[in-house]
Amino acid sequence: MDPEQLAENFAAEVRQVFLLQVAPEVADAVDSDRDRLIEWGTHLGLPRTVRVLETVGRAMREMKSARRKSSSSKWPWSD
Repeated sequence: MDPEQLAENFAAEVRQVFLLQVAPEVADAVDSDRDRLIEWGTHLGLPRTVRVLETVGRAMREMKSARRKSSSSKWPWSD
């Protein structure tokens, strides 16, 4: 699994943790996943969950930006 996909999967899990804390009726998690994510949210708390989401989101943007920069720059040895 590439780093961007790993980050996207992690962000999706943390989004569910966040939703279970603030609007459980709209969260998609079910059964044992829901229980696990509720426990995770209880352990993290809302402020830390938000910080994790912000940090992962920032890292994802930086990865995408780095990929665009590397694909748009012309290296002398890439011809």
